[in-house]
Amino acid sequence: MTTEPINPPVATSADNTVLVLYPPDVLESTKPVVNGDCGVSIRIYDLSPMGARVRVDSYGGQAPNDTVALNLNGQPNIASTQTASTDDSVFMYIPKKLLRPEFVNRLTYTVTRRSQNMGTSEPPLEILYNAIRPGIEDRIHGDDGHSELELILPQDVLEDGIDADRAAQGVQVCFSYPYCRPYDKIWLNCNGQDVYRDVTAAEAPAIPSAEPTRICVTVDKAVFERAGDHPQFFFSYTVDDQVGNGPDTDSPWSVSLLVDVYLKTNRLVPPDMAEDPDDSGDDPKTIDLNKLGSKDLTVLVHAFAPLWQPDDIIRVKYSATPTSGAVVEHSVEVTVLRIPFTYKLMVPNAKVIAESTVRAMYELVRGGVVIASSKNATALVVGESTIEIDAPTLVPPFTTPLDPLSHTSGVQVQVEFSAASPGDQAQLELMDAPGSPAFPLLPLDPDHQANFTLDAAFLGAWHGKVPQFVWALIRGGKEIARSGPLVLKVNRIADGDPRLTVPNIVQAKGTSVVDLNDFPDDATFSLARWPLIQEKQLISVTLLSTGSAPLPLLRQHPVSDTEAVTGLSRAVSRSWLSDLSDNAKITLRVEVMFGVDSVGSVVFKESEYTIRQVFFRATEGFENSSPVYFTPGVQYGLPSGIVLQSLGGTVYLNNPPVPPHTALLGRVTLGMLGGVRFTFPAGASSVTFMIDSHQKEEDGAVTYYGANNTIIGYRALPYTGNYQYTYVSFPAPFGHKIMSFEVRNTNDLFLDNITIG
Repeated sequence: MTTEPINPPVATSADNTVLVLYPPDVLESTKPVVNGDCGVSIRIYDLSPMGARVRVDSYGGQAPNDTVALNLNGQPNIASTQTASTDDSVFMYIPKKLLRPEFVNRLTYTVTRRSQNMGTSEPPLEILYNAIRPGIEDRIHGDDGHSELELILPQDVLEDGIDADRAAQGVQVCFSYPYCRPYDKIWLNCNGQDVYRDVTAAEAPAIPSAEPTRICVTVDKAVFERAGDHPQFFFSYTVDDQVGNGPDTDSPWSVSLLVDVYLKTNRLVPPDMAEDPDDSGDDPKTIDLNKLGSKDLTVLVHAFAPLWQPDDIIRVKYSATPTSGAVVEHSVEVTVLRIPFTYKLMVPNAKVIAESTVRAMYELVRGGVVIASSKNATALVVGESTIEIDAPTLVPPFTTPLDPLSHTSGVQVQVEFSAASPGDQAQLELMDAPGSPAFPLLPLDPDHQANFTLDAAFLGAWHGKVPQFVWALIRGGKEIARSGPLVLKVNRIADGDPRLTVPNIVQAKGTSVVDLNDFPDDATFSLARWPLIQEKQLISVTLLSTGSAPLPLLRQHPVSDTEAVTGLSRAVSRSWLSDLSDNAKITLRVEVMFGVDSVGSVVFKESEYTIRQVFFRATEGFENSSPVYFTPGVQYGLPSGIVLQSLGGTVYLNNPPVPPHTALLGRVTLGMLGGVRFTFPAGASSVTFMIDSHQKEEDGAVTYYGANNTIIGYRALPYTGNYQYTYVSFPAPFGHKIMSFEVRNTNDLFLDNITIG
């Protein structure tokens, strides 16, 4: 704690006075505090634009332009200023985020004169600071109190109120809140009478935390006598820590609790609760659900003179507290017309909860004012519920049977229970379907309804089937009733339904022709996202062509999350396409498993294409080649791209041709007596060449080869007559390409003008 200096400054010279400096002062700080000199609240520090304001009063020997600097927790010069005269006070601010919470902060200041003579105030000013309010922040805005300030009254007081005898015993009121600290001051408002309670160091936790701490106080009879009787006597409280912080400024008080205080009057006798009001042997301590059946619970109130008057209101308040879950409440009123008379007020059957404790009391209301109230009647509910609830229904305009592709956003199923109690919940269930989707547990809304969505994934998975739904009424965490079934028929999605996406080969460019001459690499299969597409749906995609093995692009492929948004695409092997014959027909087939079994499989509309093959095309007249004799077995590349290979015998290029009167064959021609093979760099659709035999007969032949050196054709060379020419032509058989051909002969001939188509 600080002390006042007792020695005045000792003068030596004008600028060398020995400085004796008083501690600084934090303006608007809280004083006194325990274990410190002052307390700094959130209001004057965190919520102040520049931080906490500090004043340093004038000191002995003060001169203009002295420098005054604040020091905090050993950190020098956190703020500074200069004096203006010999007797003015100076003001500075403790910057934000420098004060340490839950800590004794030490603040000094240092004076530096123009002569560099220095002095520091002592002892340090000890500052307490809490960065978190008691109760933290209100987490539920808009209600009538701070959500974290819990007020606790004895159960008998809540149920039966406080009469003179109960007040004489003292009423223990407890407070539970987070960030409880020593020396907190609790302010309890008892219907206008204040009771204060200081938290001791022994009661508060060693380290303040979000875990609530309970503090209690006993309110004696004198407080209730000063406050006076009232049927809605309220209790509420707030709390301040010792540095000046209260709870959330938007909600500084706890939720109010209302009880009936009647020290000067007697409460009315409790009502009777009965399953059967005509049963004189009924046990008032239990409500038997088996005996109650589907009837409402009767609350009996006896109105008599002179207490009751015509046009008074009997207001019954009922509650059912289950072993778990929310308390169910009900209120009902009736106007007094006949005196004396026993009035029967009814509580809905649905609000009589199995295994709950039920309470009922009534108020005498006259002219809108509560004149008197009764004690509580209490009973335990036994037996089993007989509540009946209707089956779920489809929300209009949806009707059964359902067309899945017409409801890509899903459909709504509604459940309803008109006698629902607050806190009732609905659980929709799919019957006889292990592994079916779990529907959420939904509260019944103010209209006593709950709507469940059967989404697109469900409709797709159940197309072609008849799902059945029931729902369970949940109260207090337990099922108390179960409905009959809603039977839905979901139409099957037809194969080839035009609303489904059509697959395509991108390179066809929207036509029915895939021309391999238009692109060099693989083709691309593409399928845009389709109605009811879902992640993990299984899809198979296959290319089919008569006479060829199918090409599977996807086999039971689960749709990825990305594909469910963008659709799918895959490469189509060019090799597979190239092996097809020219003008071959291919079919693109897509099959999607909407359901969990083969019944849910749907074939999309198929796409058909015609293949245009790439064929080798060239002409070879040997005009750009030099005369040469070919060595058997050696390959020779011709300018056209054809590879020539002698198979034996005499094979040569001759210039000029022999004999000279064969000029139609050109300047250079191929002469042969043996065998020769012509191989193409790619398949051809036809081969034509010219021969000129100058023998009296010809016994040669030509053999045509396809892929894998398979023979696809054979022709005998025709006899042309002495020194005449003719053309030999061969078209590739359907489904084949000509890769090479061989010519063999035993008589001299010339071969020229090869045309590959």
